[in-house]
Amino acid sequence: MTTLTGTTPANTYKDLLQVSNSNSGIDGTLRVIEDGEGTASPLSLSLTALNVTGALFVDSATGRVGIGDITPECLLDIGGTNAGFVWAPVEIEAGLRIWDAASSSFGMRFGFASNVPYIQGYRETVGTIDLQLQPLGGDVFIGGSLDIQGNIIVSGTIDGRDVAADGTKLDGIEASADVTDTTNVTAAGALMDSEVINLADVKALAIGGTVQAYDLVLDELASQTIITETTTARILALTDANDYIRCTNAANTIITIPSEDSGSSIDFPIGTRIEIFRATAADVSIAAEAGVTLTYAEGLRIAATNKLAAIIKTGANAWDVIGALAA
Repeated sequence: MTTLTGTTPANTYKDLLQVSNSNSGIDGTLRVIEDGEGTASPLSLSLTALNVTGALFVDSATGRVGIGDITPECLLDIGGTNAGFVWAPVEIEAGLRIWDAASSSFGMRFGFASNVPYIQGYRETVGTIDLQLQPLGGDVFIGGSLDIQGNIIVSGTIDGRDVAADGTKLDGIEASADVTDTTNVTAAGALMDSEVINLADVKALAIGGTVQAYDLVLDELASQTIITETTTARILALTDANDYIRCTNAANTIITIPSEDSGSSIDFPIGTRIEIFRATAADVSIAAEAGVTLTYAEGLRIAATNKLAAIIKTGANAWDVIGALAA
């Protein structure tokens, strides 16, 4: 005050700041700060707020700050003049809102919804809009799992694959696929129901150890070999498992089943089936080495020309003999 000593009021009142409020001073209403001549400044002041016109607004009552926004709706509201927007979700107290300075119609917000942080894009009269990450290129790294609740649209590749092109191919395959067409089903390595004689038994098949025991048998049946036996004696080998043997010699022929205990290490899997066909008038008989048990009804000789018999392994050194047999 000592600097004003001897100075007339006319030379000092312009430098004094004031608010026009009928000598009531600063109150709860935001009022423009003027100089002593009544020239308004860009600064407005109240007991709870401070506003720099077009630049900065501070609301001490709510703890919010607006930059280019006199009605901040979150802790820091940048560039917005759109009071009254309805944001979803509505928890905005711990957020940052940024508006497009050119139009104030587009904005984005950082905040928390139900204690989960989020980033939201928004457009006036439209609502939530798309949010771009790295629109000019560059990687985006995600440190944890990614929960996608909508559709994924890819303009590039995923792990080097063109998803759009592959998807078009898959759509074409799906549209053209006809699972009722035998040719298509066969080409896929499958069988039509009509091709399976005991369909009900196959559908009722229980998966377990029994199925595993027959795996080799099924594999062999899928590629059964036709063997022409021209000699009069054959001792079966492991390579004969599940094959079809045609006996064509004009003299009598004997097919012998080896013992597992003979030292030859010929141990057919249980379930092995070998078919034996008599193609001539000469007898074809089935025999076994010592220690092998054969179970049959009438005999071990194939009954006539063009008749068939089969042997099936049922256990260790145990075989059933079935078919057109005679004593």
